[in-house]
Amino acid sequence: MKALAFFRGAVTENVGLKAISLVVALVLYAMVHGSQDTQHTLEVRLDALPPPKGGAKILMTSLPPRVRVTVRGPKIVLDDVHADELGKIEVDLRQGTPKRVLLDANLVKVPPGLSVEQIEPAYLELDWEDRVERDVPILVSVSGTPPAGLVVKGAPKVEPAVVHVDGPRSLVLVMQNVRAEPFDVSQVSEGDTVRLLPIDQPPPRATFDQKAASVTLKAAKEIVERAFDRLEVSIVGVAKAKANPSHVDVRLACAPLVAKTLRAEQVVPFVEVPSNAASRAVGPGATPSKEPGSLSLPVNVKIPGCEATVVPSEVVVRW
Repeated sequence: MKALAFFRGAVTENVGLKAISLVVALVLYAMVHGSQDTQHTLEVRLDALPPPKGGAKILMTSLPPRVRVTVRGPKIVLDDVHADELGKIEVDLRQGTPKRVLLDANLVKVPPGLSVEQIEPAYLELDWEDRVERDVPILVSVSGTPPAGLVVKGAPKVEPAVVHVDGPRSLVLVMQNVRAEPFDVSQVSEGDTVRLLPIDQPPPRATFDQKAASVTLKAAKEIVERAFDRLEVSIVGVAKAKANPSHVDVRLACAPLVAKTLRAEQVVPFVEVPSNAASRAVGPGATPSKEPGSLSLPVNVKIPGCEATVVPSEVVVRW
């Protein structure tokens, strides 16, 4: 019971004085520990002044966007410092020649009472390459299937045919072509179809002088070829005439449906003797003339929906 009374008195007696003593002790603690030096690491933005556009050198090294800066100072001051208050570290690379750049403490602006303890990395290792320029062909591929009855004729025509590339030597000199977006032929119509197609983005550290190219693609009706060999030549306009040679070879280029249903007996090569020449062989009343004659005449083949090629294209007609 005496011990309990002692502790009760120790807590309840002179409460005001004890409270003042506690506040003073806390203030002294804060003053002592707040004035002690400590350190804190912050990430600070790194900015580089590049060489002028079109300069002789190109920086190949990827620079970090931020570096770690360790700052030392009183804890009470350091606790209120943020990375933005340190600004940025700026390095001058406009000469395009340094192989190593030291990140000195003088590059960091710190509030009064603070100092820069360390910067990571302490320096930047830089790699440079010569700048070169050249023209590289633009390559356009074809995708999709043309509408029924149409076929693509020839390769796409690209305008301009090349893109001007500016960049580091090791990259530009090995470029074989620059690809454009594929030309989708599923919606083309007969004749020329022109589209503006975007080209690929340039590789890192390189530039292109254009972003797209005009591409023209020609589509035509689908044609199927059929061959008919040694067909006899018919002669129109003269009775009892003969052709030399008497047989020709015929190649027909037709629409697929026409070519599929075409029969050999429908293909008749013929020559037509002009009326003024025929009158010497066949006079009034269709009485044959005894006067002989001959002409070199073209051989014709007429099949609707087809184009004919005849070999030989001419024969000699004698009567």
